[in-house]
Amino acid sequence: MLPDGTPEHIAAPLIPLLDTALLTNAPGEPRIGQQIETEIESADAIDVLMAFVRQTGLNPLAEALRRHCECGRKLRVLTTVYTGSTELKALERLRELGADIRVSYDTATTRLHAKAWLFRRCSGYSTAYIGSSNLTHSAQVTGLEWNVRVSGARNADVLAKMEAVFDSYWHSPDFVAFDAEEFSDRTKTERGTIEALSPLEVRIEPFQDRLLEQIALARARGWHRNLLVSATGTGKTVMAAVDYARLRGTLDRARLLFVAHRKEILERSLATYRQVLREASFGELWVDGHRPVSFPTCSRPSRL
Repeated sequence: MLPDGTPEHIAAPLIPLLDTALLTNAPGEPRIGQQIETEIESADAIDVLMAFVRQTGLNPLAEALRRHCECGRKLRVLTTVYTGSTELKALERLRELGADIRVSYDTATTRLHAKAWLFRRCSGYSTAYIGSSNLTHSAQVTGLEWNVRVSGARNADVLAKMEAVFDSYWHSPDFVAFDAEEFSDRTKTERGTIEALSPLEVRIEPFQDRLLEQIALARARGWHRNLLVSATGTGKTVMAAVDYARLRGTLDRARLLFVAHRKEILERSLATYRQVLREASFGELWVDGHRPVSFPTCSRPSRL
């Protein structure tokens, strides 16, 4: 209610609360970021499950989220450091807005990749968004993204499960309360802070794909010691990384030793593997006094 006793007007979401819809950021259609913003004002509590959080995605929603929190409504955010994409400044901004934040630092086993918003309403008309959009500008505005908006009034079981799973994550020891100093310390490697991966995916050339097909054929015939010969500058490291990415899904345990005669080559190669695999924390250097600390041990090496 307003001070004069009249009801306060709350803008309705662009999609009616009873509707379920697919949002794709297609030309001429509302963007997922626009839809999210229109849901905030009428929500009694908001839960956000987001693999990556960046300032570019947060900025357009910041004031609406601030007003939400200033009214005493809860905003809970679960995120990760997977691929090194979540920004410290973005989490600090969220906390300044009034959000309660928990972070998973596990990049080896958990690898949470979910993206979801849950808008809880005491009226029973809760809504949720589940899909591919992280909290980044491209995902919210320009990316080719698929997100489903679910109505709690018509899909109560889905909303109930989302609430239960979110609460289980929230109370799991895999997620810890956000602390800026801890976040900074735990997202560093021996080479410094983990850098965010480029949003562009690595694509190999047709001639590279043909060479990898020959190696795959050799393995299928039982030959596991193979040599690929290619001229300088033709992308041998990229081919090796793509080959490993394809192969490790078929092995019980995929272990890799990449050997080169110079530290600079190892550093560049490690960056290539991380980009191809989309894992900013993949691999460790064993050179110039640096020794791996988390690599597994076994009695004999796996055959790649």
